[in-house]
Amino acid sequence: MTDIESIRTAILDGADSEAIGALPLPETFRGAVVRAEEQEMFAGLPSEEKDPRKSTHVEDVPLPELAPDEAYIAVMASAINFNTVWTSIFEPLPTFGFLKRLGRESVARAKHAFAQVFLRLARIGAGVASGCSHGRMVPVGT
Repeated sequence: MTDIESIRTAILDGADSEAIGALPLPETFRGAVVRAEEQEMFAGLPSEEKDPRKSTHVEDVPLPELAPDEAYIAVMASAINFNTVWTSIFEPLPTFGFLKRLGRESVARAKHAFAQVFLRLARIGAGVASGCSHGRMVPVGT
């Protein structure tokens, strides 16, 4: 059984928080990402002709190191919304510039920014709070 399967099983079986917290975290997880090198792929096209399926990739990505004010959560379900689509068509602006600025806020955020630049990808749908832009799109890496 993989680490992810162990976590899922513990949650579905009603394990308490101590038991879940003691489980090992995976080194990687499956995620939807956009890539920095593709942010110009839709240049010159009107919004309605930009196809999110061309820029959204599902792949294994490294589990990011947590900043002091962050927590890992178990997402049991997810959905596509306007923010997902905007991210995938790089509108109104590509997210990578915002992530670089975020990296200048603290040492912990700088690790995220370095990872984002190094891996040149950003995970889609990472947020819990719908009003938090940082939460929706975060760089991944170690």
